[in-house]
Amino acid sequence: MRNNKWSPLKRLWQQDIAPSIRFPFAIDGCQIGQTKYLFFAVASGQLYATRRRGTREWDGTEVAGAKLVVHPFGALCVCTRGDTLHALTFSDAGAFVELRWKSSDKTWPSQSVIPITTSPPFPASVVAAAPSPSELIAVAIGTDHRPWRYVLRGAPGKEAWTPAAPLGRTQDVVTAHSSLALTVVNATTVDLVAMGGDGIPQRYTLTKKDDWITAVRLPLVTIDRSQGTSANPLPNAFFPNPHSDLSGVGTAGATPTIAFSGGSAGQVAAFVSIGPLVTIRITD
Repeated sequence: MRNNKWSPLKRLWQQDIAPSIRFPFAIDGCQIGQTKYLFFAVASGQLYATRRRGTREWDGTEVAGAKLVVHPFGALCVCTRGDTLHALTFSDAGAFVELRWKSSDKTWPSQSVIPITTSPPFPASVVAAAPSPSELIAVAIGTDHRPWRYVLRGAPGKEAWTPAAPLGRTQDVVTAHSSLALTVVNATTVDLVAMGGDGIPQRYTLTKKDDWITAVRLPLVTIDRSQGTSANPLPNAFFPNPHSDLSGVGTAGATPTIAFSGGSAGQVAAFVSIGPLVTIRITD
């Protein structure tokens, strides 16, 4: 978008890509300075990368991660930490792995695969965000259906992933393939949103002072099931779509806005965008 107007639809590449792009899971991108980066998995599971410098055309696509094959259900998350680009995903063996580049690196895009944990989570959704240039937080869904957090920290060139830690109580589960949204509120607070096992999106607030482990979990939505009008005594209760994608947008110091989809009786779909806890009341 430029000057409050969307640009015309345009192909990223002028030539067709030989291997078909695999949708919907494994595709993501980010930007460092004036350079945009895009990663995607193809039908074979290989990871491809391309970049665009300034207003130039996109570079040709190249295989990233050498022999890395992305898990059939594994999502892909690409994010930045200072001048470093991180791509997190799951291998075909289910391992939780990372690829890493400096924006100044001359070798692009083939890179060594870095293991994140020896106890891999469920190979599904993954999100990551950097509250500061010295830390990167990643969240994936564990085999116990709880969100698990991983932190990368250390001096440049000596970074290491800390041991994984579950978020919330044992009973605070999320759906196995829940989408995740991780938003930086400020350098000491991040918000995670996931679809709870009860079908209600849940917000986890993590703070630096608790090493990003202790999470306050609150439902994003409460449903008021009070009686409707006399003409229609049974309310059309809104319900979030448990398979909905989740997206978070935040600005420094502000409560992030979360978007997800849902519906109600007699309606095909509804779209909700919220900040703090919202009670949805439908009375007719």
